[in-house]
Amino acid sequence: MDTVALARNGIDFGVATLGTATTGEHLNRLFRLTENAFFAFDGDRAGRKAAWRALENALPQVREGRQIRFVFLPEGHDPDSFVNENGAAAFVAMLDAGLPLSEFLIQELSSQVDMESIDGRAKLAEMARPLVNKIPDGVYRELLIESLAEAVGLTGQKLEKMLASGRSASSATAATAASVTRRRRQPSAGGGPSVVRRAITLLLNHPEAGMKLDIEKLAGVKRPGVDLLASLIETVQSEPNISTAVLLERWRHDEKGRHLGKLAAAAVPMDEEFDAAAELAECLQQLAIAGRKERMEFLIAKQRSSGLSDDEKAELTQRH
Repeated sequence: MDTVALARNGIDFGVATLGTATTGEHLNRLFRLTENAFFAFDGDRAGRKAAWRALENALPQVREGRQIRFVFLPEGHDPDSFVNENGAAAFVAMLDAGLPLSEFLIQELSSQVDMESIDGRAKLAEMARPLVNKIPDGVYRELLIESLAEAVGLTGQKLEKMLASGRSASSATAATAASVTRRRRQPSAGGGPSVVRRAITLLLNHPEAGMKLDIEKLAGVKRPGVDLLASLIETVQSEPNISTAVLLERWRHDEKGRHLGKLAAAAVPMDEEFDAAAELAECLQQLAIAGRKERMEFLIAKQRSSGLSDDEKAELTQRH
């Protein structure tokens, strides 16, 4: 009803989780369509608790170019009552004044310790360790570490080293788990339509993962959907910053792409070790192997029936 009330007041860019917590899958879907997410919570203790759960689930999604803010309405208000009492402009002003994720994280941890003591600041750094280590490597993570270091009175380099020690302790276990996970998700051998569908789904959800794919692997592969997959790869490689929403819009009126919206809405893995680029490369490898096998079978069958041309004989010999 909060979302309904906002929409009735002209704020049509709100969505509701329809649950008690924001999940990684919610965020994955949101960031296919926008780079800005604002969490609006009731202004009470339960609201801040829900906001913290949302922050924890948002950390693996944080990276440069994305903005996540937390908006806390005055106590006693939810979005419904606030917008009806104060109007849409006041609600938008609350969004603009929302706390960036980094500030909310540091503010919330600081409130749980004595920042005037060495022990308190040390405890803050230890509490921050598992949270920071959920964030992908990049500029955002480095800047957050700098802000945390300033809060606890360390240099960014020293805090980074301390946080990294906790990260490396579980790296072997994480690598093993990731390997098992990748094997479990590996496309079926044979390179059938399911592999093509899997590749297209991954590419729609993670366009950036298609940047380094070797499209030549698809040459000669005669499978339903392969032409569409190749065209999508060409599109993302020619437009490095294209988003899922723009990609879908680009193909909205194309006969071959009429089902892309359903594939984009399909659930994809969201654990921290998931590597969309690696899985896409594996899909193309499977298709390439299937394509070579089909070509061999075709040449052998033709040799038995009508004979081969000189070029085909040379190709068959080479493939053997």
